[in-house]
Amino acid sequence: MIQPLLHWTTPAAARKFRTGVSLHSHTSLSRETLMFVPRHTEHIPWLATGVQKLEARFRECNGHELDYRDVWWTPPLSPREAFALERGQIENTLGLPGLVSLTDHDDLSAGLATRSLGAPVSVEWTLPLDPVFFHLGLHNIDPDLMPVLESVTSDPQPDKVKEVLASIHANGSALIVLNHPLWDEIRAGDSVHRERFRQLLNRYRPWIHALELNALRPWRENLEVCEIARGFNLPVISGGDRHGMEPNANVNLTEADTFAEFAQEVRQGRSTVLFLNQYRKNIYMRMVRLMCDVLRDAPDSKWNDRIFYRSRRLSECIGDSTPGVIGPFLAFVRAAEVFL
Repeated sequence: MIQPLLHWTTPAAARKFRTGVSLHSHTSLSRETLMFVPRHTEHIPWLATGVQKLEARFRECNGHELDYRDVWWTPPLSPREAFALERGQIENTLGLPGLVSLTDHDDLSAGLATRSLGAPVSVEWTLPLDPVFFHLGLHNIDPDLMPVLESVTSDPQPDKVKEVLASIHANGSALIVLNHPLWDEIRAGDSVHRERFRQLLNRYRPWIHALELNALRPWRENLEVCEIARGFNLPVISGGDRHGMEPNANVNLTEADTFAEFAQEVRQGRSTVLFLNQYRKNIYMRMVRLMCDVLRDAPDSKWNDRIFYRSRRLSECIGDSTPGVIGPFLAFVRAAEVFL
């Protein structure tokens, strides 16, 4: 079985490599779901109470339930801040030069904004496969492809998907990664999601270069991804999926000096994943930390200016520009930061 490295058991592992690579993280230009809030806060009574109060106020003000599929937010870090955070962790924790690929949802702006720093132009592309969808990390791609990707997302006919993946694959310096492949993000049902996952691999395997081990997903799930990757003769690759202030909890270690060389290594089946110490923390507490980051003011924005319901700020939808109804919730979350 493919086995990733663990920094807490092999602290000197990075010494054998030339470079560390941070893949799959998000910036203030990314539109992010808040669907994780009810499923994680239900395990923490004080947080659950705050969320219930928020939902009640929304229902009172709008006459219908709060649908978390329509609630979204933007992360606190700009592309350059996110790039510096990820590269800084690799340099300071592992003592290696760092390569960083930022992948906002269906938007190349972060890569374009950091290209002068050496970052590839990359994106986390949404590929619907009714009734679910998958996310593919497309790294080091031609920016002119974005309109084509948007068109295929809107009309994901198999021939169109194959055509766009084949065009990216033809660039030997690009990388196509199936992100968090076992995560049933919309809760369609595990059996439904897995059936579509197998269907996706059977259709598009020639153009997929790696499966992601996601640092925000449980260890057991990542080990299963390792087994599936071995069955399809695919390497696994890191993907931190950072949205807040905690840097990616896994990285790749490589002999490459450039991202193009790293992509070629992975495409040849060579990939070394290292999980970092923050991955050992309880997943629910890590999600609480993420909520702390969601609710933290950034240098250029207030937290409640970054949370939206459809096209309006959520604070406007509950009749309070600083939602006092969730004051205790905010106090608890911010107090929790002391222990994170």
